[in-house]
Amino acid sequence: MTPAAARLLDVLARERAAARAADLDALAALQLEKRQAVDALAATAPPDVERTELARAAEANVRLLAHLAACLRAFTGAESRTTYTTRGKSETPPPTRLRGAI
Repeated sequence: MTPAAARLLDVLARERAAARAADLDALAALQLEKRQAVDALAATAPPDVERTELARAAEANVRLLAHLAACLRAFTGAESRTTYTTRGKSETPPPTRLRGAI
């Protein structure tokens, strides 16, 4: 694996760990490092296998972060927001209600 790809994969792994722990401070701190890692990767030409692995890791993080955001909105009582499918269609989720004790 190229050094730039390995660096980005490491940042994505730490981002996933921070999201799973709902550590918002760590997530915020990782954003600059992630931008720098993406810029470094863009300056190289990683093989397709590496790009595929990075894309899978990034997509998994996006889904996890979207779930975390939905949970935080539900906990705070915020309104649901329109989301977009992979085909660009908008979907407005039904309002979420917390049931029972947390």
